[in-house]
Formats: sequence, C-alpha cells, structure tokens
Amino acid sequence: MSIKAIRRAATVNAAHISAGNAPIYVDSDDDKLKMIPAGSGTTEVSIHDSASTNITTRNVGAVNGSTVSAVEHGDGFYHVTVLTLTATPLTLADATVGAGVKIYDFPVGQITVLNASGSVAETTTSAIATTLNSGVTYNWGVGTVTQANGTLATTEQNIINTTNGTSSTTINVAAAASSSTQTVAPLAYNGKTTAIDAFFNVGIAVATDIDADATTTWTGTITMSWMVNTNV
Repeated sequence: MSIKAIRRAATVNAAHISAGNAPIYVDSDDDKLKMIPAGSGTTEVSIHDSASTNITTRNVGAVNGSTVSAVEHGDGFYHVTVLTLTATPLTLADATVGAGVKIYDFPVGQITVLNASGSVAETTTSAIATTLNSGVTYNWGVGTVTQANGTLATTEQNIINTTNGTSSTTINVAAAASSSTQTVAPLAYNGKTTAIDAFFNVGIAVATDIDADATTTWTGTITMSWMVNTNV
C-alpha cells in the first residue's frame, strides 16, 4: 500500500515515521493521523493542523460585558478572535445620533490587525414611532475609539469599515443582518502602555430619523485576525 505525504511548511516523507512495523502518515485529504498495521485497515485519530482550529489562552484579550463572548484561536502570537454578540444592549442617543460600546480589550503590546469582518442584526426595543424610526438607515463599524456622531469615520471604524443597515420595523423584532469587512491594509497600534480597545459603533446619519433616545440590542459575530508583539 502506498503511503501519502503531507506538505505544510515542508514535505514530510511518511515512510520515515513509524510505530514498530506500522507506517504512520497524515492523510492530506482529511487531515487525520493514520496508522496502517500490517495486513489490516487504517486506524485514525484527529490532529490539530492550523491556527483556525487551535484554541489558545496565551496573550489573548478580554471581552467587555456579559452579552459578548469570545473564542480565541491561534498560537499566542497570531490570533483569530471570534466575538459573539447576543442581544448586546446599546442606547442610541438623540444628541449624538448614535452610540458605541466597548466589546474587546486587546492585550498589552503592539497590535497589528490583519483583517476583520462581521455580521450584526439590530432590534429596536423602544417605541419605534417616537425614538428610532421604522426601517431607517444606520451605520455600524468597529473602531479603536467610541462613536461621536452620526457618520462614523477614521478611528470609529478602523477595524471594521462602516457599512449601512436597516433598523427594525416592528418593536422587539430583529431587522435583517448587515455585514462588513476591513478593507484597508493591516494596521499597527501601539498598545504597550495602554491596551488597545475595540468598540462596536452605530451612527444614524440622518438626524431626523431618531426622535429621542432609542434602546436597541445587537446580535451577530465579529471576527478579527491580529498579531501581538509584547516585546516592543
């Protein structure tokens, strides 16, 4: 029986790896470690092969609030953080036509955000006719500072770029989800003295679309790929 080889950083000849007389190899079709005892079928076990499946607790950040949870993949240097927002509350202020909330604290160090994406759905929980109007356009993004006005810009959306969504048309009923990504080149932030934060920000570009402070909740996922250097 022929033995398959696997290429990761370099090609490994499976014939050089054995348990007694039983060849061991990694099947490149399903990423499982397999052993072929003489005269029998294969015995297989799963292996972890990349940062996308490898959970880490080293040099990770911290979520903010009980409605945000995180799954941390990586190796302590390269990270993929998947944040889940579950009915995260956000009061959109009439005065600032929006709001922002911190969802994640990166660890102390030099942080380079390589890529990010997200998908969220808004639910208006206050009276629609007198607060956030029915089916109006909002802007959302993720940035290193909190929201200040109805049009998100610069550091209010430098992790995930601002994009539009449509608000609820019925109280307590979620609107359609809105998705966005990071479209700029990887950005480096000096968080050696003060850790870098990630804020989920929402703005209402048309001031007349919000008549009074509106209570809303947000559900979805935010995924960030980033690296940390703690030696700067």
